[in-house]
Amino acid sequence: MATEDTLTDFRTRETVIDPAQLSSTVLTTIGALSLQLVDTAAELDVTERASPNSPQIGPLRGRVRAFQAQIDHERATLAGSDMSLAPKIANYERLTLRRDFAERSFISAMNLMEAAQLDVLRQQEYLETVVAPGLPDKARYPYRVLWTLVTFAAGLLLFVLFRPTTQAASSRRRPT
Repeated sequence: MATEDTLTDFRTRETVIDPAQLSSTVLTTIGALSLQLVDTAAELDVTERASPNSPQIGPLRGRVRAFQAQIDHERATLAGSDMSLAPKIANYERLTLRRDFAERSFISAMNLMEAAQLDVLRQQEYLETVVAPGLPDKARYPYRVLWTLVTFAAGLLLFVLFRPTTQAASSRRRPT
């Protein structure tokens, strides 16, 4: 907002809305005056060669000088002094560049804010309750206690089956 105010102050102070557009108008004027100067100078040259004592030579020379003076004046208006358009254009371009940068920064900040809001909404979806929690189910499988008892019984059975063979071998070695 401050850049818009600065740009408005510049336009009010310099009484120019767009110095770049005004300079293009001045350049167009210089071009048109240059064309008229060339036409008049050519007419003067033809008149001086055709009849050196012609009464039209004086007014034609006056027109050539007037066109050249007007072109010089327009060039001075465009660039030449502190009051010319060149420093105004530089200040205006600087102010418009600041304004454009501020607009882009604002748009970027708005886009980032919208992205952050969307991200927050997306994260809220993860926090919503989908199913109410319940008690855990009772495990059906594996039967831990049963398998532990079966393993213990199988081990005991194997121990009992193989134990007499170990006692028989030890009783043979001992004489009684």
